[in-house]
Amino acid sequence: MGLTGFKKEFYYLLTNRNSAKGDSFAKQGVAMATDQVKNCSGFFIITGNNNKQELIQSGMLMQAFWLDATRNNITSQMLEEIPYISEIAGKLNTDKPIQMILRAGIVKTYGENKKIRRDLKDFVTVKN
Repeated sequence: MGLTGFKKEFYYLLTNRNSAKGDSFAKQGVAMATDQVKNCSGFFIITGNNNKQELIQSGMLMQAFWLDATRNNITSQMLEEIPYISEIAGKLNTDKPIQMILRAGIVKTYGENKKIRRDLKDFVTVKN
């Protein structure tokens, strides 16, 4: 979420699973997403038919996009809300269903990943 320092500590102090299920949390998330959409550089749209092969190809396209974007200091975030996908598909007059919408912006540097992540050893097992 890009929070650091005091804001991050305050967030984790006040947020738990129950509070994340509430209406105010949802409204805050929608407000933040709306602000981000209004201030982004643009969007990338990935289309494809709704079958297993094209869904997998869409995922591969998205991964390749993210790798190229990172090399060029372009940041992106998926937008997955159904009403927006339908609205954008109508405005673009596309003949294929939209699989993914990526909100994009330019950053000076990516910096370090600050997300809390579990160690891979905790949930991945490799067998020879």
